[in-house]
Amino acid sequence: MYPFPNFFGYFPCLKNLEIYDANLEFIPSNAFSNLLELETLLIDESRVRSIEKEAFSGLKSLKKLDLRNGRDAETLDNNIFKDLIDLEELLIEFFDNCPYLTEVDLEDSINCQLTDDLFMELKCLKYLNIRNGKLSVKGSKILTDFNFLKPLKKLEFLNLTLNEDLLEAFGQVKLPNLKFLSMICRTLPIFENNFENLVTTVEPRYNASL
Repeated sequence: MYPFPNFFGYFPCLKNLEIYDANLEFIPSNAFSNLLELETLLIDESRVRSIEKEAFSGLKSLKKLDLRNGRDAETLDNNIFKDLIDLEELLIEFFDNCPYLTEVDLEDSINCQLTDDLFMELKCLKYLNIRNGKLSVKGSKILTDFNFLKPLKKLEFLNLTLNEDLLEAFGQVKLPNLKFLSMICRTLPIFENNFENLVTTVEPRYNASL
């Protein structure tokens, strides 16, 4: 394992950074905190096993984060993306080697649209939390659809936030095994046979400020 580079502070105006085949194993807190102008970060084939909670702290200008081929990752904090307020594109494959994973918590961590195949390999996933206060704002463009939910045929518990712009998109999702649905929304969606085994909504809250 090689130590994580500590010389990025010499390049405060850097906009694009690509790290290939670096055998880093872990990304420490504040790893890129001096790169305030960074817009694109790619970490490829570097055998990263752990990413600390504040690893991407300070990257407020980042628009694209590519962590594909990061299949060796073993730990991933649910708040590691919270500082990426300008993020437009997130490419990850952390879930590809976790076929037996049953729970994923991404509360307040989503800052951009999730790819359709993000959870494709999670055949056993039963619990998913994607609640996000930013999604409650009408006109939010963080999510435009919920196609990433469609492969989750065994999902039983879903926790999410909906604004009025996402109601139609959510209505196109069918989760046959969903039993518990927790939502923050202003307008209650019309459910037909999308969730035929739904038992209850858990702690439903309707936000009048949307």
